[in-house]
Amino acid sequence: MMSSIETGRDGSHTPISSEPASSGAHVTKIPPPLYYVVAFLIGIGLNAVVEWNKDSGGWYRWVGIALIVAGAAMVLAAVAAFRSHHTTIIPHRPVSQMVTTGVYRISRNPMYTGIAIIYLGIVGVTPSWWPLVTFPFALLAVRFLVIRPEETYLSLRAPAEFEAYSSRVRRWL
Repeated sequence: MMSSIETGRDGSHTPISSEPASSGAHVTKIPPPLYYVVAFLIGIGLNAVVEWNKDSGGWYRWVGIALIVAGAAMVLAAVAAFRSHHTTIIPHRPVSQMVTTGVYRISRNPMYTGIAIIYLGIVGVTPSWWPLVTFPFALLAVRFLVIRPEETYLSLRAPAEFEAYSSRVRRWL
């Protein structure tokens, strides 16, 4: 019988389940970044119907570039944490470990948070304000269609560990 492990702050490993999981979280097979892409494209489509442009050389261009870099750094740090713990980033696959170190000490969902930050950065460098209006829909889709099932899965696989983790680390930032 295989058991999954969680790495503690002191480097110790504790089982997160005595039974191996046959599947991961019950999320749709739609990759989470696609929710952001669809929301952005709808925003651009709205701009084609009702133009709501901003000046392309404004301060928000530089803020947008900074947000893209910061968001990408967060996503890469999260992926690196999963790789170093030898677990999957695919939500519907079973995890081998619950990652709580690195960037996961500041956000329970740094990949989704990083993608959201990148989205805002792209809004800063594009000429339309409409994608900013559609942004909350992407956040809601990710929250309810991806994060909720992932959190349910982790709370069933490692109830005590997930409860302790979620009590000390915020969902987004």
